[in-house]
Amino acid sequence: MPVYRNPDFLRLPSGLACLFDTVAENSFFTLPAWYDLMARHGVPAVSEIRVYTDERPRSAMALLLCSKGLVAGRCLTSLANAYSVEHAIISGSGTDLDAGFAAILSEILSERPRWDGLGMAELDPLDPSYRTAVRSLRRAGLLVECVFASGTWYEETAALSFADYVAARPSELRNTWRRKRRRVDRSNCLSRAFFADAARIDQAIADYQTIYAASWKPAEAFPEFTLGRGDDHFKKLWLPKRRERWGINAANPRTWSGLGFGLKREAGKFYHRLRNERVSPFR
Repeated sequence: MPVYRNPDFLRLPSGLACLFDTVAENSFFTLPAWYDLMARHGVPAVSEIRVYTDERPRSAMALLLCSKGLVAGRCLTSLANAYSVEHAIISGSGTDLDAGFAAILSEILSERPRWDGLGMAELDPLDPSYRTAVRSLRRAGLLVECVFASGTWYEETAALSFADYVAARPSELRNTWRRKRRRVDRSNCLSRAFFADAARIDQAIADYQTIYAASWKPAEAFPEFTLGRGDDHFKKLWLPKRRERWGINAANPRTWSGLGFGLKREAGKFYHRLRNERVSPFR
């Protein structure tokens, strides 16, 4: 069962490269280049990147995790952060998800010293791999909690012109946008530039950073690494559709720290159920 530690995502071993090839068309956020950026700029410097794989043809998959030191116990968490609009278990169509995830989990649980917990973030709760992960973790005796992670607003832009997009926005937003645009045009204090390639990109980045530093926004956790998401209420004015991402927290009761984490989470789930609050993406 190959486990790759701090791999070079731009020069992957053949087995791992083949796994990424199976999902290359799915999303920008499944590309090795994305995880290269994550590894270099998107996690604390003390992190160790671990890619657990099952490379058998019928159950091939990869789970990208990282260990961030002992700040929150001895835990593995997804190789994702606040800029990961999407994150997933790497697997192709037709993969035996149960067999692949069970094999990877067996490898994780066999390591010594034992891990206190496993946290998986920013997953699509409607993807079959989500249920597979929850089911496998519980079968292995871990204390599992499904947690809401984030919401993202979006629009389908295929064959959508800018004029049609603007026309479909609420009248309140259109009026505000036009009023502010006229005010900016009259001020003659704003210049515009369009960058279609890498020429002068360094100047564009410098300009962006200057404006950002002068704005009301707080400093970024990873200033060399900004994409991002947000579930702010105002965004539904600009983008009419919303999707959710959920996480899975699994505590290992075979360690004292893991048992403590797990019991606290079980108590929390019981409390939320008493209040009839949502504790799972499955209802």
